Amino acid sequence: MIALTAVVVTSFVGSIIYAGRVASAIDGMAYDIGENAVPSVQYLSAARTQLFSMVATLAGAFFDPARRSEIRPAIEQAHLRLHQKLDAYLALPFFQGEHERYAATNQAIQDAEIAINHVVDRLEHADLAGAEAVRYGEMSEAVRRADVALEGTVSFDAVQGTHLSESIQALRRRAQRTLWFLGVLDVVLAFSLMEVARRASREYLRLRDVQEEAEREMSRKLSATVEATVRVAGKISESAHLTAVAQVIVDEARSILRSDYAALGLGTDPDQPFDPWVFSGMDDNVLQIIGRTPRPVGVLGAVQRSGESLRLDDVASSALFLGMPPSHPKMGPFLGVPIRHAGQNIGNLYLARRPGEAHFSEQDERVARLLSASAAPALQNTELNTALRHAVDDREELLAIVSHDLRNPLNAIKLAGDTLAMAESKGISPAIKSRCIEGVRRSTRRMSRLIEDLLTAAKAEKGRLVMDFRPEDVSAIVDEAVQELAWSAREHSVALDGRVTEGLPPALCDRERILQVLANLVGNAVKFTPSGGRISVEVSLHNEFLRFSVSDTGPGIGKEQLGHVFERYWQKTEDRRRGNGLGLYIAKEIVESHRGKIWVESQVGQGSTFFFTIPASAPTPDHARDRRSLAVT
Repeated sequence: MIALTAVVVTSFVGSIIYAGRVASAIDGMAYDIGENAVPSVQYLSAARTQLFSMVATLAGAFFDPARRSEIRPAIEQAHLRLHQKLDAYLALPFFQGEHERYAATNQAIQDAEIAINHVVDRLEHADLAGAEAVRYGEMSEAVRRADVALEGTVSFDAVQGTHLSESIQALRRRAQRTLWFLGVLDVVLAFSLMEVARRASREYLRLRDVQEEAEREMSRKLSATVEATVRVAGKISESAHLTAVAQVIVDEARSILRSDYAALGLGTDPDQPFDPWVFSGMDDNVLQIIGRTPRPVGVLGAVQRSGESLRLDDVASSALFLGMPPSHPKMGPFLGVPIRHAGQNIGNLYLARRPGEAHFSEQDERVARLLSASAAPALQNTELNTALRHAVDDREELLAIVSHDLRNPLNAIKLAGDTLAMAESKGISPAIKSRCIEGVRRSTRRMSRLIEDLLTAAKAEKGRLVMDFRPEDVSAIVDEAVQELAWSAREHSVALDGRVTEGLPPALCDRERILQVLANLVGNAVKFTPSGGRISVEVSLHNEFLRFSVSDTGPGIGKEQLGHVFERYWQKTEDRRRGNGLGLYIAKEIVESHRGKIWVESQVGQGSTFFFTIPASAPTPDHARDRRSLAVT
């Protein structure tokens, strides 16, 4: 406080000294202006004298002809002295508005000098009458204007100098009065500043305590974040599902940031719900009542669209807020941060508190971003682990399928071979030999089919399935498919027929691949249709696509299984050994490579119908010559 008072007193003394110096400077300026004004009047008056000297010299030439020969040098000498005085005047400081006045004066002087020169020219040419006319006409009027202008400029300088000197003296008196006022004000400020300093000191101590508390809180959050990362890593090491890992992340985030609610959603398509979507802080019964999974729209979508954090003091007051389900608890402060991986948004982390609770701070936002940064690789690693487990499961499944499906035909081949080997010694009949040979052929076809399916599935999975598109006759394709599969249908006592609508355009397709699709669909139907059943293959035109359908009178497929029928290696649980689970998967990949769609409609006890579409091609010569190959990616 003593130091502050000393500063104020010093300021007061300094104000007095400064005011005195200002007053002295003002006096000096007044003196300088007075000194500058006098020379201005002197130089302008002298210039005026030289102007009249030229006029007098001309007048003498009219009365004394002998002087006419010397008139030009005399006039030029007077002209030189006039401009010397004007140049000296121009070197002095000008008053405000004096430049415009001098410009008019200078123009008037130039006009007068021109008129004087006109008189001199005529005198030198002995044109006395002409010189006399110019003298009393043009020159007289020009000299009068120049004289009036010079006189006005002289008067202006004198008046301005006097007026400015008086104004400076008045300013000096006001400065002295202001000095005393400032002195009193300094004293008042001194006491005010002492009070302010006292309060500032108390506020500083309070803020220091707040800062220390904030640092302790930030340290706690960072430590908790590290521990949370360790727990998430432990969950990943347990080979937990993606949802379980995400649940650990939101539970830890809610605890670290002391929020009432936390949620994590993966996905960025506003037309699709988050998948997965996990929540923390809400009763399971409430979650069940709410039911639906949200999409990245409104406030939730704003984080995804901007790719930046979003912190709101009251989520309901935001223009982006689209409302909540009736059973959803109300929320106040809101914080959302994007979860980014490899430079792309893959989801978002959300935190909220109840209405009226403390707002999320900038520190909270930084911690949430740290949690999000650690969550991204954790979720990615979880997905990779899950994919790895699925790959291992698929490999085991594939080995089981291959070992089982190859063992049976190999056993059949071995049995047929052993039987044929005994043909010479046992005398086996030709009919038995024929059956053995046919059994070997049938087993070989089964083994070739399995190997071909495995190769096709591998190519489709890697995006290397090559297509050779040409316009093809649909009836020929269906006839060939029915003829090739007729033997299999007869073996199972199932009727097989094909019907194609007349007048259909050609199909733009890879003929062998579409035959493979039909073989897979019809072969699948044959396996599941009981004896005495029927399988129908039909083709019709729908817009620009040809729609194929394969219907059977088998047992049908349950609703819970319809979504899995086109998955690789999937089979109905009760029919695990009726195939390798690749036929429908391969059919789907081939159809989609043709830019078509494949689907199934089924009802338990009434059979199933598999549909697929491929583009139609107009039957033109150009189409007939069109042949393209492409790799499906």
